[in-house]
Amino acid sequence: MITKLAALTCTVVVAFTLRALPTQRHVQLVTVEKLKQVLAASNKADAALSQILSDLKLTERLSAANLATLENDLLGPQSRLALTALADESAFLNLPAAEIPDAPPPDSTEQAAMLATMQHYVGTVVPALPNFFARRTTRHFRGTSLLSPPYKAVPRLGSDEYHPFVTLETTHAQAYNLKDRELDEADKKDQQAAETSMNSSGEFGAILTHVANCADQNKATWKEWEQGQTGLLAVFLYECTESESATDGAGAPRGSPATMTISGEIAFDPHDGTIMRLTRISRGKVDWFLHKGALWERAIMVEYLPQEIDGHSYVCPVKSVVMYPMPPYSQQDKDIEEGRTYYLPVDEFLNDVYFDQYHLFKAKAQMLPGYTPQPH
Repeated sequence: MITKLAALTCTVVVAFTLRALPTQRHVQLVTVEKLKQVLAASNKADAALSQILSDLKLTERLSAANLATLENDLLGPQSRLALTALADESAFLNLPAAEIPDAPPPDSTEQAAMLATMQHYVGTVVPALPNFFARRTTRHFRGTSLLSPPYKAVPRLGSDEYHPFVTLETTHAQAYNLKDRELDEADKKDQQAAETSMNSSGEFGAILTHVANCADQNKATWKEWEQGQTGLLAVFLYECTESESATDGAGAPRGSPATMTISGEIAFDPHDGTIMRLTRISRGKVDWFLHKGALWERAIMVEYLPQEIDGHSYVCPVKSVVMYPMPPYSQQDKDIEEGRTYYLPVDEFLNDVYFDQYHLFKAKAQMLPGYTPQPH
């Protein structure tokens, strides 16, 4: 019998390393199909192909299956990193229309039953998770985003100039899930780097419960079917508003308590409710240095797959993408509120996180020979 694991508690680090960005260059918006054509036709060396990829922005989501296929055709480390950043930035967009399964949508009764199954999965499987740990690797990127809220790909005025995403650093840590506790044990080098970084925590444990609660409060709405590894996944949209501190561990900058709008989508197995992919986008106003009441955003995407751990199969997080547009601009916030289409280019901090080497966490006790109990 397969036991399913829904979440891993960890800490995600967004680096604030201050480095000079590359010279501004022209950007081209492309579909997934166009990206495939560009890569198929290219005979460039690794560095040259990396620059080509860095000058592209996707207008559709590059699925995990498509990303794996394209990565297999890239031999160089630079072009692989550029493709990773390109795919990660597209993680909050819609799939290409051609990839949406041609299946009739469920009726309202069926939708309600699916959502109830998902809620049961989150409420029963997550609390029963065993103790385990995994290796977490985080690649930190920084560049200019052309995505406007709420993460829909549209060209901005002046978008012919931007900073392509560059790698700041790669960090490693052991992430532990110990029942209700979350621990993260970074390498010494990474602990020093984290001292000057923006830290966030709880995404892989609390995010499932939070998203499920948000969907339950506001009756999630049907979006579409999506092709999973073993069958169709049901995709629902959700949105809710909640009051929370800007220092709630979700990566918000320090400031006064703010009302956050939470939205995103959940893709899960319609038969047993197992969540295989989710997104969570938080938006609200905070006080950030000189930007009083500035608009702040944070987006996270998590993908799950079955992992073999100590002879049992668990559904575990295998990848996440965390995006922080930095810094917020007061003028941009005003433009958004008044419905104008002018947006300032925004530097984006992007974390590409993946998990592997899962193990159960076991403690052993042993009585040493020669021990003599002392009389009371």
